[in-house]
Amino acid sequence: MGEVIRIARKRALELVIKKVVVVSETGRSALKALNILRGTEIRLIVVTHYPAKTWGPKGDIPI
Repeated sequence: MGEVIRIARKRALELVIKKVVVVSETGRSALKALNILRGTEIRLIVVTHYPAKTWGPKGDIPI
């Protein structure tokens, strides 16, 4: 995951892209992306799935 974000960061800076979208169910990917994008003007947009009636350990990925 970190390598993908580093590549996206490099390309976004080359193309002057100001926003990057990251999918994160638990927040771990979002935090990784935040740390990698820190120090740039790139804004991070984080989306997740709709939890419906599943919360916590009953979801797709145990927390």
